[in-house]
Amino acid sequence: MRDARRNIVLIGMAGAGIAQLIFVPLGDIRERRHLIVTMIACAALALGLMASAQTVTWLMLATFILGASCSVNHITTPYAAHLAPEGERGRVVGTVISGLLIGVLVSRTRSEEHTSELQSHLNLVCRLLLEKK
Repeated sequence: MRDARRNIVLIGMAGAGIAQLIFVPLGDIRERRHLIVTMIACAALALGLMASAQTVTWLMLATFILGASCSVNHITTPYAAHLAPEGERGRVVGTVISGLLIGVLVSRTRSEEHTSELQSHLNLVCRLLLEKK
């Protein structure tokens, strides 16, 4: 079981790495807007697959797809720079990157809060179960 969990994380990282090698340069050749929408749709599909996965193989496939589609932020930043007027590109790119970083930091903080709540409930349940024996 421990090896399967390790492999699931490895598959997600591999998907992200392969996507950066394939999709980021593809954003220079193809229309970025269509690529961004497609990658976000693939991320939503992958999350649905992960939620409904019945086997480890399906979970690994969904993790790979999710990892690959999560490199969309490497395409949105140059797209924002492309859309911005010449004199405002620095400010626009700074705003996009700030939004990405703030999103990451806030999501990690919120997940930490939920994890600590879950751990306290889990500890209480374990104590109650152990006291009954």
